[in-house]
Amino acid sequence: KFKGSGSVRREWIYVEDAANALAFVMDNYSEPFPINIGVGGDATMEHLVAAIQSVVGTCISTSWDGSGGGVDRKLLSSARLHNMGWDARIPLNMGLEMTYEWYVKAARAAGEPEQPA
Repeated sequence: KFKGSGSVRREWIYVEDAANALAFVMDNYSEPFPINIGVGGDATMEHLVAAIQSVVGTCISTSWDGSGGGVDRKLLSSARLHNMGWDARIPLNMGLEMTYEWYVKAARAAGEPEQPA
């Protein structure tokens, strides 16, 4: 059972994109104002759970407890960064796939089961 309703929306960025954005900002931004780093889009928690299930190759019954999930939507305005010419390259599903592949390789190398209990 998951907390919330599954309808809250969050912005997700792959770590490589976040690192590339930081390097881009350090090289190209000198204003005294904060700049947001983000992909410019979001996804529901329900979508995230379904995407993870698809990547892992499992289909489990999901339910949501209906409790408060916090703020309904957390999406930064990263327009300033995008207007400077930076955009994320790794979509959510691809990032999940790459993360899972990394996890499986690391688990094999450590002699651990590939899918956590």
